[in-house]
Amino acid sequence: MYVFATDEPFDPTNFFTYPLVLAKSPKIADIDSPYWEAAVFVQDSWRVTPRLTLNYGLRYNYYQVQYLDIDTLNIKHFNPRFGFSWDPVGDGRTVIRGGIGTYSQNPQLNLGLLVGIMDQLVVQYFFYPGYPDPNVPNPFLPAIPPQDVPLSRYQGEPDMVAPYTVQTTLGFQREFVTDLSLGFDLVWSKGHKFSRTENDNPIIPGTGYLRPDMTKADIFVFRMNGRTDYKGLYVTLSKRYSHGWSLDIAYTLSKSVSDVETEQTETFSYEPDGWDRMYGPTDFDARHRLAVMGIVDLPLGFQLSGLAYYRSALPWTPFYLGDVNLDSLPTDMEPGKNRNSRRGFSVYAINARLSKYFNIERFRFQIFAEVYNATNRANFGSVYDRIDQPGFGEPLAAGDPRRVQLGARFDF
Repeated sequence: MYVFATDEPFDPTNFFTYPLVLAKSPKIADIDSPYWEAAVFVQDSWRVTPRLTLNYGLRYNYYQVQYLDIDTLNIKHFNPRFGFSWDPVGDGRTVIRGGIGTYSQNPQLNLGLLVGIMDQLVVQYFFYPGYPDPNVPNPFLPAIPPQDVPLSRYQGEPDMVAPYTVQTTLGFQREFVTDLSLGFDLVWSKGHKFSRTENDNPIIPGTGYLRPDMTKADIFVFRMNGRTDYKGLYVTLSKRYSHGWSLDIAYTLSKSVSDVETEQTETFSYEPDGWDRMYGPTDFDARHRLAVMGIVDLPLGFQLSGLAYYRSALPWTPFYLGDVNLDSLPTDMEPGKNRNSRRGFSVYAINARLSKYFNIERFRFQIFAEVYNATNRANFGSVYDRIDQPGFGEPLAAGDPRRVQLGARFDF
């Protein structure tokens, strides 16, 4: 695809009508880049007594890192796990359960291989203003004399290891009456050694261009210093389907903080020389989540089911477009605040379905009507994060309005 700066017809004598950019997405024909990833898991279950059961296992992960000669990433990935289930009363209606284990993750440095190469698709951009063939030098532009300009570099630590989490759970569940149970679960997940990128040769704040080592540009080092911390309380009330109805209520109270995102999509800091300010709520940190789901059989073969869902606001980070704190970076976070210091908008929706069943011998025919976002609530999404611009803090997008859907299904 060619991109032009003007809508005027192409004129070989007028370089302003020549294309600016060529963007193309060619398939990669052949790639010889072997990559190995493997895992082995063994597990056993031991029923110590009729009321106590133990589960234990061990997993080994092997991750090969492309293009870096780092042997430590191919060892020390043993993940032990242990769990138990105990009936303290002995009536089969009460259980206390728990477990602890470690879980490794594919190193962030492999994302370029798995997403870029394995996907077999690349996008190339060629910028040669004013010339029709972006792959040939532009005759209208003077040649730029060669300059000895240092380039930015990227490197990994020699003792890198794969990131991992230590996850712990402890829960209680009791069936108070037939088909009706109440449960509580505590969850704690502590993440270690997540990849983040630190600049070892940043521009000295206030100088404009001076660096500790002026013979080099930015030196971005992949360090396994990232940390995550998640704590949650899960409360569930469940009425199993019987006597023509069922009900499930699930509530989560949680707090999730980190200085990297666990999906490792944001290993770069907004301010590479200020990682302390990156520690804050994660992008998915919703303090409260509530879901209510139910089914009820109605007369004449009708059935009504529904879901009501609430999620409190997610965090976001305000920015200035400009060097407010004189660190020579083009954007800055809100002064004195850490990452994800503000909250957006909560989300609430009700979805419902009314069905009618017809039984014809061994066949079953169903017609139904569904409504999504029945209250037609505006559930806003992302927020405009530029502090120095009008519209700051206003929503940029919203979820779907009310939708109604009709359908039919035939089972045979």
